[in-house]
Amino acid sequence: MVAGVTLVTAGVYVRTLGVGLYSDDYTWAAKMAPVLERPLYIFSVFGRDLNPVLHLSLLFDWLAGRGAAWGLHAGSLAVHLACTALLAVLLWQLLQRRQTAALPAWTAPGIAAVTALTWSLNVQLSETVIWPAARGHSLATLWLVAALVCLQAGVGVPAVGGLLVLALMSKETALFALPLLPLLAPEGRRRTTAWLVGGLGGVFVLLNLAVKPGTGMSHESIRALLIKAPYVLLRPTGLASFYGFSVLELVALTGVAAALLVLLRKRPLALTGLAWVLLTTLPIVLLPKLSSRYLYLPAVGYALVMADLLGLAARRRSSPGFRRVAAGLLGLLLAMVLVADVVGVQREITDYDLLAAPYEACLKALEVPVAALGPNESLVVLDISPRDAHVRLARTVAERGTMLKLIPTREDAVGGLIFLDDAINILKPRAPGLLGSRGMLQAPTAVHVVVYDGTTTRDLHVSGPLPDPLDRLPRFAASWGPAERYFRQHHR
Repeated sequence: MVAGVTLVTAGVYVRTLGVGLYSDDYTWAAKMAPVLERPLYIFSVFGRDLNPVLHLSLLFDWLAGRGAAWGLHAGSLAVHLACTALLAVLLWQLLQRRQTAALPAWTAPGIAAVTALTWSLNVQLSETVIWPAARGHSLATLWLVAALVCLQAGVGVPAVGGLLVLALMSKETALFALPLLPLLAPEGRRRTTAWLVGGLGGVFVLLNLAVKPGTGMSHESIRALLIKAPYVLLRPTGLASFYGFSVLELVALTGVAAALLVLLRKRPLALTGLAWVLLTTLPIVLLPKLSSRYLYLPAVGYALVMADLLGLAARRRSSPGFRRVAAGLLGLLLAMVLVADVVGVQREITDYDLLAAPYEACLKALEVPVAALGPNESLVVLDISPRDAHVRLARTVAERGTMLKLIPTREDAVGGLIFLDDAINILKPRAPGLLGSRGMLQAPTAVHVVVYDGTTTRDLHVSGPLPDPLDRLPRFAASWGPAERYFRQHHR
């Protein structure tokens, strides 16, 4: 059962191995050289995040693939497949423990397989699988689900605690799922689990308050956050597009949610699943951007609800005729959903391949000038490109009619795409004691000036100040010099 679900998921996503890198992938890839120079650098705060486990996993994939994009994609796919397999096992364990008397012997593994497959092929979660920079969310989910599987199997507290630490160090959103772990633990382990997650959660909050520069939360009004909440909650189900962001719809959906809670009041697994969705969605609502990678962990809650309701439909107390009709209708509905998701995932993979193209072209154009850099030399890029790649990509995605994607503009990057120091750290072979850093060295042994037109670079031989209109062009400088300079720039 588990192997079958995993193999189907792998078949649907195998094309990701041929996709290039995109956007933040290059920022993460550029950190590989600094970590190899100073391994403890993985414990630094990058942006707003302290995610050493995520960084370590990306480093492993980078080394295994020798810097090729397929290595990072293989790692993300492997994490997703592991999540899928563990979720199937967890659902099987929960159904067996809670509904053994009501379900035929063969039903629990079947329901677990169908539910896990529906979750793993959900196109709303595809960004996390296709985009290596989003892996923190799937990695945190992996360790959380693994911890729950171990709890069901009676594994000791130290091992469970270790898995939860890995989850928290993969992505901080794992914190919001911790309060629900005692509810999913076996009866005799709930108190111990509560103490464990309470202690770990408290320590993690204090650690983040001490080392992180800020939370990055939205400054929207309470009213705006409340109106946005149903959209975020519905996104993993694919129904968010029907929500119109009005107060009337908010009130109506609140009433539906209240009625659902009443109907499910005797279904503890389904109620826990809904609580999981609500708690893990809370930090997403508070963020200024609604990227779909944040949906990966909340969608586990919907899987718990789905498994419980399918178990209710399959219970022995129903008549054979009702069970056959219900099974036929549910099978048809699930088949339609799965087919639509499979088609959607393929379109998303194609989308990311299109998004990767201008980034790959930009990095390719910088290969020659970066290769020419020697120790303590600086590179200056004069950018005469249209700098409209992000506009063209947004238009392409909109015309294709697929899911909305974040296509960030980097005004201080070459072509608005890749930071020059990142390009140096990606392209230059490892040299101990040397890293690419932003800006020119105070006394470089040489300065290489090139012009970038959006497709290629060409050397520009100048001495003294740049003449007009060259002096007015976007200009980016980086150096290949002492590693200490890099760490001073990125110290937190």
